[in-house]
Amino acid sequence: MVAGTAKTTTPATVDLPREATLLRLDQLAVLVDAALTSAAVPHALLKGASTTRWLYPEGRMHYDVDVLVPASRVSAAAGALAAAGLATSRSGAAGEEAEHSLLLHSPDGFEIDLHRSLPSVPVSELVWTTLAPHVTTLALDVGVVTALDEPGRCLVLALHAAHSGPGEPGPAEDLRRARHQAAAESWRWARDAAARLGVADLLSAGLVRAGEQVDGPLSRRAALLLAGAPAPAIGLQRLLSAPGRQRPGIVIRELVPSPGFLRRAYPDLTSRRFGLLRAHLRRWAHLVRAVPAAVRAWRDTSSAE
Repeated sequence: MVAGTAKTTTPATVDLPREATLLRLDQLAVLVDAALTSAAVPHALLKGASTTRWLYPEGRMHYDVDVLVPASRVSAAAGALAAAGLATSRSGAAGEEAEHSLLLHSPDGFEIDLHRSLPSVPVSELVWTTLAPHVTTLALDVGVVTALDEPGRCLVLALHAAHSGPGEPGPAEDLRRARHQAAAESWRWARDAAARLGVADLLSAGLVRAGEQVDGPLSRRAALLLAGAPAPAIGLQRLLSAPGRQRPGIVIRELVPSPGFLRRAYPDLTSRRFGLLRAHLRRWAHLVRAVPAAVRAWRDTSSAE
């Protein structure tokens, strides 16, 4: 996104003990899996519990349920979760919180992130068709869920590390562990898949974030991510690199987001009279102020191409 909106990662139930929080998340993942299976929506758990069981035998904390569905089925998936009583709210429409996902909330405050793509991968059915052969089952303490296998996890963790900030050590540590544990064949598949999806440069950026050396120069978008550039600069690069026919839609979504998105982003304004108008005005002012810094950050990486 051009302006950028921070995704919250702390559930309303954060005051629960660690073990209770993880148990509730596992239970939610199993229920989400069952609801999507019942609705015949193809899906796979992306991170969270699967990363913990794969790479952290000592255990570790996570806070949400990330599920990949085909891009064409994200609305059906959201409807199925709402009908099952598992999702009570959303942050606007698909693509507003993040281009690649739709954020929902469970009744007790946990986030359910419905991914229709992966970070920086153009939204299309290609993401699901690429990863579908690498879907398997994962046994949790409270049931079984559908999840990605090792090659699929390698791809996801590399892209996650690339998009994490310099001050977020968790994704880089996930990737370092995966590099030591996963088979060479899994990494070869992940590299090939990244190339098919147009994000080979971002897989390399993830490896750099994890402390590895890569061959060749970095792309501008990889350099922006690794430099911790502000979200508007990354959004500007995404806009400029998008096909021409997609750019008007990106701009319109930034300028005129849905009421649901505005209510989440500006609760202090939208609860008042003419609240949505006030929120639009504040957002437009924010966009205007963000443009100069975004352009400067974007230009600072021009030598990376």
